[in-house]
Amino acid sequence: MKLELKGFVGFYKNKLHLIEGILANIYYGFPSQKLRLIGVTGTDGKTSTVWMIYHIFKRAGKKVGYISTVGYFVGGKEGYGGHHVTTPKNIDLQRLMKEAVKNGLEYLVVESSSHGLDQHRLFGCRFVASVITNVTNEHLDYHLTYERYLAAKAKLLCMSELRIANKEDKSFDFLKKEFQDLKTFGLNEKNKADYSYSDYRQSFLFKEGYNNANAMAALAVCLELGIEKKVIIDTLRKFSFPPGRMEIVQTKPFKVIIDFAHTANGLFQFLGSIKKTKKLVTVEDHNTHSGLASQLAAALQEKKIVLDACVNLGVREYQLSGTWDELYAAAGIDRGAIEISVRKMIK
Repeated sequence: MKLELKGFVGFYKNKLHLIEGILANIYYGFPSQKLRLIGVTGTDGKTSTVWMIYHIFKRAGKKVGYISTVGYFVGGKEGYGGHHVTTPKNIDLQRLMKEAVKNGLEYLVVESSSHGLDQHRLFGCRFVASVITNVTNEHLDYHLTYERYLAAKAKLLCMSELRIANKEDKSFDFLKKEFQDLKTFGLNEKNKADYSYSDYRQSFLFKEGYNNANAMAALAVCLELGIEKKVIIDTLRKFSFPPGRMEIVQTKPFKVIIDFAHTANGLFQFLGSIKKTKKLVTVEDHNTHSGLASQLAAALQEKKIVLDACVNLGVREYQLSGTWDELYAAAGIDRGAIEISVRKMIK
């Protein structure tokens, strides 16, 4: 299976988006050329990896910002776009980059989605480094095939001076054929990645294995860009995940964890990381990936992870700001009713 990274058809597939990208760059004066951009893409782990890199650079004393699913910081106050988009549309992205330049930032960590890459939202951007966390069989409703999906992700590497990939991911065999200078990271020392978790096992440990992989992706980027190892390790040891990523809302009378996992692989990894719990109940938004967690129940049970119940909610889009009570109210969710339902299931 061959990656079609170049060619007339692939480049002009989204003509309108490309024109928008050109005009947005011209209007804002190609601001990305005045920044040192770091790109992160992948099916799962993008946001956490962006968050790690941002906090490592911040701890190192660098003037750094980020643009990701959870929001953005380009100097001044942190913000949220008010809509669930990983990579903003052309005009918004270039405006944010312009603000970053105006506010004196040197580095900007950009979460880059396959849709954003395919639709030329990152046109005009040149990255000092980029990393692919993993590529699984998702978003095929848009890309149609895994090969096209992977090709869209790989466009980020084409735009980068330094390229880093997960040596243990199934995408690696395809990527190494296209990019001979790939730096690699991984968890298993047998795979002989450039940056292996076996060399850092005593330095930091996340109970979720996938977050150790995310940490290695961030570590590889930061070391390659000259950040001191001690700064990286100290940051990862004290790291707090972004909102909605392994976020513990309450611990009593039962623990409630919010996580953005919404792909088959993401949910499998997330539910597997909390497998020691006695009773496991999932609450989903059925307006998006309906029943995905419940579909994983059989596979999880094979690994002795029991999914006791699955609750589907119809949650409307709302801005992620304010208190939890405000969020429940904005989403039209009866928090009391949910707690009663979950209590009954647990009993």
